[in-house]
Amino acid sequence: MKVTTLISISLFGCAISSTSMADLWMTDGSTVVFEDTVKISEAMTPDDILGSQAYEGGIDPVVAIGSANLPVDKYSYVSVEAEWVIILPEDIDGPISLNTPVILQGMLDGKYFSEFSQNQSEWFSASLGNNLIAAGPGIPTTISNILLGGLNAHIDAYYKDDFGRDQFFTSSSESLKDLPVLELVNGVLERFPQTRYINMGAIESSSAFVNNDAIKAVAIIKSIAQLPWSGLPLNAESLKSLTLKNISRIITNFKKYMKNDAYIIVTDDQGYEYGEGLLSIQ
Repeated sequence: MKVTTLISISLFGCAISSTSMADLWMTDGSTVVFEDTVKISEAMTPDDILGSQAYEGGIDPVVAIGSANLPVDKYSYVSVEAEWVIILPEDIDGPISLNTPVILQGMLDGKYFSEFSQNQSEWFSASLGNNLIAAGPGIPTTISNILLGGLNAHIDAYYKDDFGRDQFFTSSSESLKDLPVLELVNGVLERFPQTRYINMGAIESSSAFVNNDAIKAVAIIKSIAQLPWSGLPLNAESLKSLTLKNISRIITNFKKYMKNDAYIIVTDDQGYEYGEGLLSIQ
């Protein structure tokens, strides 16, 4: 894995290093089956109203750590999601176990909703090249401890949208205990053995617009009404694609996308900071 230091800035009172060229596996845990993703058949997403499926995703070769500037215009409709990343030891050779030491860190999963508004069959163009891992020590732990819960870590992310409103996204490390963490990590390692950063996504309603219960409910109702007249096959996959399209339209039409910088901070219940970062748009 090649990591190149680019810049140092001050955020929340300490120096933040921005890096690039780190290979990050980005996970999609939605119910949409995309055409351009790698499927991890060993790990299934939690069941919800739209069902369950194998996790999917791909490698982002240009992930930043600490700070990044996205060269996008206002029509990209960028938002972020508060998610977790597992950082593996450099000397890993083969699958890991429940007792393998890892680092748990927070990250911002960037999303270009302009892409999802136009095309619901491809994931890469909306989801890669726009992600940020928080800089900091992270949380030394094991997969077993993550699955047991009790780490009491939290991600807080926020930005101001196009109307100047604060948009907040949060995730708790407790949410990971309900996910197939070991199966997902080893499934990624089997396909991409050099990868040391593995995004786990997040499932809470508070973590992302696409997970937000109220937004999803409105989008599903609209999609059910639209499906008979959409020209799409009358099946569950079409309903899922329409739901993603309607979620994207809600975000763009109500101007919930980023207007300026997005911030992330990772803390525990005692207020100890494990990581922080800044994602800017031009």
